[in-house]
Amino acid sequence: MLDYSEKGIMDGLVAAHSFDAIFYILSQTASQENVYLAIKGLRRTVDIANVSRGVIDQALQIKWPDFEDAIQ
Repeated sequence: MLDYSEKGIMDGLVAAHSFDAIFYILSQTASQENVYLAIKGLRRTVDIANVSRGVIDQALQIKWPDFEDAIQ
């Protein structure tokens, strides 16, 4: 999917709260410099999805097994 976003075939969206989780996970095995480069690359590839009260309410209503995926 990121490949499609990079090529402009589709819009990639990531919730803002995912960036800190990704940063944390990457920082467990990579240098801070490389983690920042990776996060900057991701940010160039995707846009930030708005996560509002309405999005959370919808995620609660659909009851997906993975709540984080429902928010995304």
